[in-house]
Parts: sequence; structure tokens; C-alpha cells
Amino acid sequence: MGLLDKIEEGMRRAVEGPFGFFFPTRLQPVELEHRLQRAMEDNLTITGGRTIAPNYYVAYLSRPDYAAFTALAHALEQQHAVDPKIQTMGERLADSLITLARQRNYLMTTAPIIRLVEDPHVAKGHLNVTALVRDPRAPGYNPAEANLAGMTSIEMTRAMTADEAAEWQRQQNAQAGRQPDMQTVPPAWLTPTRPRVGQPMRMVQSSMRIGRGSDNDVIINDGRVSRYHAVITYEHGHFLLYDLESKNGVQLNGVLIDKPVPLRNNDRIIIGGYEFVFQRR
Repeated sequence: MGLLDKIEEGMRRAVEGPFGFFFPTRLQPVELEHRLQRAMEDNLTITGGRTIAPNYYVAYLSRPDYAAFTALAHALEQQHAVDPKIQTMGERLADSLITLARQRNYLMTTAPIIRLVEDPHVAKGHLNVTALVRDPRAPGYNPAEANLAGMTSIEMTRAMTADEAAEWQRQQNAQAGRQPDMQTVPPAWLTPTRPRVGQPMRMVQSSMRIGRGSDNDVIINDGRVSRYHAVITYEHGHFLLYDLESKNGVQLNGVLIDKPVPLRNNDRIIIGGYEFVFQRR
């Protein structure tokens, strides 16, 4: 079999099978797919009775693996332009994440965005994946990233904007006999910054409760954190931080609070060994 025949055979496998394309490196597309799915499972957020799956993924690849994946993505895009029935690489990867979210009944706030990044510190055949929940209206979000490395989004399944998610939650509350939250909350986010940076969490209701218990809006698995430790509320045009009589207290900008205090943009909240930055518009 000549070189052109081998390339043609490889492309046939890529189109007909689930990433059946064999690279000259050890890393296969199916491995990338599985790692993205694992990253989804490892970075779920439980808030307001919902399980939210990450919608933003960054895969760090070695230089040769990145070159091979980029070549495959480009080849599939060219074939997609000729025959729209052929999925691009980004569509296949996004579709696998959407399918998993549907099967597990996870909520995705937008269709998944997947970005490939060349990293000289990653060994050939290996990869590192980070997964976050990102609100398109959150500070620092760049909509252009949806098209990086050919990773275009596809038809959304269980995809909602933050406002739609809030409306969905109000409907769930009504069905469960709970009083719906009628107050409109302006855009505000709580972002973990320590012990590691996490995904911004938007307040979609007029309160966000924080603690170790599984029924909190923000769950912190730390023995220093009380079951119901703190709450952020939106009252009469202001965001307020309350300490719910926790055992170890709540710090705002390094100072323990002993009464409800108003929150300002970029305030830092410390609960146990965790630090969060509050941001609002």
C-alpha cells in the first residue's frame, strides 16, 4: 500500500468509525474523547438541586500530538465542506459530551466549547484536560474561543443561558410546592481562587448558600466548614454576606465578620481553606 493509499485509508477510518484514525504518535482521538468525558464527570457542580456539567474544555497536547490532531481536524473540515453529513472533529467531540450529559441528566448551560492547546511540557502520547463551567456573560469570557482549533459547537441539547436556568429552577420550585424567587438578581459571580482557581458560579436566585452539606448551592468538602456556613443574599439592591453561626467563621478581605456586610466588586471571601472572589456588574 502506497503513502497516498495509507492516507486515504486513514481518512476513511476517521470518517466511518468513531475516531478510528491512527496517528504516528501514541495518542488516539478516542483517548481524547474519553478524557474529555472523564473531565466532565470529575468537574460536576451541584447547585440548587441541579447537576451542572462543564461547558468549556481545554486539552493540552504535546507538540507532535497537537500537529497530528490539527491536521486531522483540518482534513475533516475540508470533507465536511464537500459533504455536510461528515462531522468535523469538533462536532464529534462536542456530540460525545452532549450525549453523555443527556444520558446522565446533567445540565449544560451552553453547548460545549473545546479548545486544543500545544504544551511543550506534555509528553508525547499524553494530555492534560481542564473543564470549567463558564457563563457567556461572565467577566473574562471570550465568545471567539468557540471557534478555536476548529472546535465549533453543534446543536445544543439541554443547553440554557443563565437566565433560562433561573427560570427553569423557578419552574422546578413551583412543581415541588416551593415559593418561587420573584426578585430579579443582577449579574453576579462567585469564583474559587484557593486552593485552586475554579469556575465562576453565577447567582441565579436571590440567595446562594455555602457549606459542607450536599443541599447547599456551593458545596465545600472541608472539615473546617460547617454544614451551613454562610450565605450571600440580594436584598433591596445590595448583595450581603452572612455568617450562619458557623464554627470557624467567615472572613471578608481578611477580616472576620460578625454581622451581615455588603459585598463590593472583587471582594475576597474566605471560608475554611477556600477563598472566593465576588464579582458583580
